[in-house]
Amino acid sequence: MRFFTPEWHEADLPQAETDAVFSAYERHLNAIWPRLHATVRVLAGGLNLQNALIRRVVLDRTARELRLELRAGDEEAGFYDVDLTYLGAIVDAADVALLAEAARDPDTELLYDELDLSGGAGGAEAYLHRLLFWPYRECEVLFDALALRLAPRGDLDVPVLFDRFVEVGQQAG
Repeated sequence: MRFFTPEWHEADLPQAETDAVFSAYERHLNAIWPRLHATVRVLAGGLNLQNALIRRVVLDRTARELRLELRAGDEEAGFYDVDLTYLGAIVDAADVALLAEAARDPDTELLYDELDLSGGAGGAEAYLHRLLFWPYRECEVLFDALALRLAPRGDLDVPVLFDRFVEVGQQAG
């Protein structure tokens, strides 16, 4: 995480630094905003994923797609399912292991997320989505495009699945 670090979350920083993180991230988003695709702007511009629970994570290595299925929201705003499908996704082995561990832990929730731009394959510009989970786990997803699906739900209860992490396709070698 570049902005919303575990140290920031625990308020282990001086108060002035803690308060400055939100404005620094807002300045960062404003600087990259013109280069964000419309669906990435939806994610960056106010889709609240704070305290979201993982419903399922699906990694398709052959298609280079990662789908992160979350249940988000609160009593005031209402609850909803959010499916983030990262197209052209590149996730390293450590982040795949972390996502598998987080998906299989029913107590894991998404604390904060950050969006950024990064160099992609062949030097092309790509998006970078950083995720901070509780208990503290951080991962990054590098991707070319984002598909987003929202559906209203009545509560925060996540359906019980045999395994909430699914990996298919060939691993790049």
